[in-house]
Amino acid sequence: MHLLGVTTLDEGTVRVDVETDVDLTGCPDCGVVAVGHGRRVQVLHDAPCFGRPVRVWWRKRIWRCPEPSCPRSTWTEEHPYAPARAKLTTRATAWAVDALRHDDTTVSAIARHLGVAWDTCWSAIKTAAQTRIADPARLGSIKTIGVDEHIWRPSRISSIDKAVTVMVDLTRDDFWTEFLRSLRERGLTISTPASPEGVLMVTSDAHSGLKHAIKAVLPGASWQRCRVHFARNITQALGSARSKPVNALVSTIFAQTSPETVRETYQQVTASLENSFPQVAAMLKDAEADLTAFAAFPIEHWRKIWSNNPIERVNREIKRRADVVQIFPSRDSATRLVGAVLQDQHEEWQYGERRYISDISLRRLADILTTDTPENNSRLLMTA
Repeated sequence: MHLLGVTTLDEGTVRVDVETDVDLTGCPDCGVVAVGHGRRVQVLHDAPCFGRPVRVWWRKRIWRCPEPSCPRSTWTEEHPYAPARAKLTTRATAWAVDALRHDDTTVSAIARHLGVAWDTCWSAIKTAAQTRIADPARLGSIKTIGVDEHIWRPSRISSIDKAVTVMVDLTRDDFWTEFLRSLRERGLTISTPASPEGVLMVTSDAHSGLKHAIKAVLPGASWQRCRVHFARNITQALGSARSKPVNALVSTIFAQTSPETVRETYQQVTASLENSFPQVAAMLKDAEADLTAFAAFPIEHWRKIWSNNPIERVNREIKRRADVVQIFPSRDSATRLVGAVLQDQHEEWQYGERRYISDISLRRLADILTTDTPENNSRLLMTA
């Protein structure tokens, strides 16, 4: 496709004029070299750009067969960019289907971004989705499925609720393993006494797939169970009202100032909950080593490593920035936005005033890892 020009219409829509570079073609019936017979403009809706609808004016060539005995007189050129009599380009259709699959959006929102009517948008999505569904290869990597049921109301006027049952892909173990392996391939190393600069501990929720991946790909690294996610697990078990005093009691474990008092307080809290909340006491007993792994590190690091809060804040900022855009025109545009947010955060953590972990405490940790003393050895055993 040749780009002939780009203009902005009065209503804000971006107009793109294009034409193909085909100069020679043959008759589909007899094969005789065709001659030009003018052009016909077809208006198509493309994927949005910079949050604005895009319309493509395609100056399609009309060909004529010069063979008198050929039953075909004229025809219009075709291109994979847009099927015959289509209103959306193939790129716009693929963008709409991907947005409906991966984003929390509706057909109405997608149609609004494309600048088309709802039925036009849905007709294109339905045709493309049926093609994808018919491909059996799409189920090749699925090992675990789940059922997700929803009650929804088609409109505010109607009072009749309807039930929707959706099959969900729950295959996640392979994803986390492949993800961590990709980080290893890009240079991520495991901390050792000879080379302390590497992964010594991973903080996350109690996702079984992630835990198995950490054990397989990062052998020797300890695992810290996120205290915030553990508090949410308590809330799920007891309910919002009953869990508040229990979570307040558990939080006293993380208010201590030495590894010894952390372990002593942990035992006291567990014992105090055995009669009134035996379920929570059992949860604390099972998670003791995982919840107190942070205590083996310098106290300056504790607030940074005992939960996922720093990463959760970054995720909220990414979501806030993405909500402004609402629907991205392509995967690359989303990658650029997220990459810019992460780059800013990386510079703030590493070089700015709000450095994630100070140089002094890092040198202290390196000393613990490289100095062979009974105290340091006992700390390292706690994290293995």
